[in-house]
Amino acid sequence: MKNFFKQKRVWIIISLSFSLLLILCSIIKIDYDIITPGYINKVESVIEIESDYKQLGSFNTTSVLVNERCSVLQYLLAHLSKASIIEETSEIVDNSDIRNSNSGVIQKNVSITNAIICAYQEAGKTIDYQYEGIIVHTLYVYATNDLNVGDIISKIDGKSFSNSEEFMVLYNNARLNPQYFDKEKQICSIPVTVNGVDKVITSNYMMTTSTGDIYPAFGFDYYDYHTIKEESASPSFTLNKSTTTGPSGGLMQTLAVFNALTEFDYTHGLTIAGTGTIEIDGTVGVIGGMYSKIFTAYYSGVDIFFVPYYESSSKTNYDVAMEAYRDLGSPSDFQIVPVQTFEEALIFLKNYGG
Repeated sequence: MKNFFKQKRVWIIISLSFSLLLILCSIIKIDYDIITPGYINKVESVIEIESDYKQLGSFNTTSVLVNERCSVLQYLLAHLSKASIIEETSEIVDNSDIRNSNSGVIQKNVSITNAIICAYQEAGKTIDYQYEGIIVHTLYVYATNDLNVGDIISKIDGKSFSNSEEFMVLYNNARLNPQYFDKEKQICSIPVTVNGVDKVITSNYMMTTSTGDIYPAFGFDYYDYHTIKEESASPSFTLNKSTTTGPSGGLMQTLAVFNALTEFDYTHGLTIAGTGTIEIDGTVGVIGGMYSKIFTAYYSGVDIFFVPYYESSSKTNYDVAMEAYRDLGSPSDFQIVPVQTFEEALIFLKNYGG
């Protein structure tokens, strides 16, 4: 036995060293996220509409899997997969912050509400809803401690607003108002109404413009927030729980709800998927993870995939989608369609096949 270990000593040392290195590479985390293909999910499994209209195909949302702050080994293996995306971990959004834990759920719920309102209005169906204000969906690492994800702001400096554009005007006016912003001490305190209660939110985090001027930042992102009086909806709808989060299912949710409200079957018996946020006016917004979503759709047997598109000097969602499409070999049985609005997607499907 001693002779065996003597003879194999070098190989044993190499094997142990390699094993130790492998273990370390599996444990050590680095500031990179890996995005890989996920799965598609039928919208009707989440939003059920009381309807007798037949649907031969399906509308599907598209998800990806995100491995945040991956290990060294995962990082190296991701380079071997053409379907994976490697991105630097955001230093702005602290995903470990417990205040951000419900961010994805908030975004998904807003997406579903917007989709239902938009689809019912476009289909000429009855639905009653009201504007509540803006809802905080993300907090940055420098965010004020006076806000949480899910907070609804309905007034700024005692003034109401009816959309996010009006909110931004009031917000900018208030945080630059000498009454609330002490430039010398670099602190700003704004009176707001949050969740129906008047309070003051404070920030001492300052940002600098290109001209060198400083201004206070409170470190939150938001959406317009509407609530639906469910008893007013005709036909009625039912929402089921799902494991997916985020706002990117908006366009597909709107198409699915609209299709359930109208006699014409816009699916044409096809598996239709896509991605993109939705506003109640039908505007489609850009999303992340596009490259891997194209692989998700193709691997899931999708026939038509809708992608947000806007003119831009940098890469658009559509540019990234076509890059993935070419990497897949430009399959003829998989069609990618760029849209800016819900109406554009609807027109494409209405005219599909001539």
